[in-house]
Amino acid sequence: MSDQVTITMTKDELALLIRGAVRAEFDRIGLSVEDAENVYEAREDFRFTRKLRVAIDRASGWIGKTILTALVAGIFALIAKGVNISLK
Repeated sequence: MSDQVTITMTKDELALLIRGAVRAEFDRIGLSVEDAENVYEAREDFRFTRKLRVAIDRASGWIGKTILTALVAGIFALIAKGVNISLK
């Protein structure tokens, strides 16, 4: 016995079915697509999240470079101090 079912529908009917399913899922997670203001606010939230992610990535890059520079400078300072001690 097979659980498969064949349904015939037009492309417009399929598009309407998919659109309804997507809207239902958006509503389920709290993103109302019926109101233009809600869509605008959701877009702004996504833009803010992207800007925040980019800023954090940029800051972490600068912090990493700063730490690496401090380590290299410390190593060179230790080497220079060792050379000065051995020359005295």
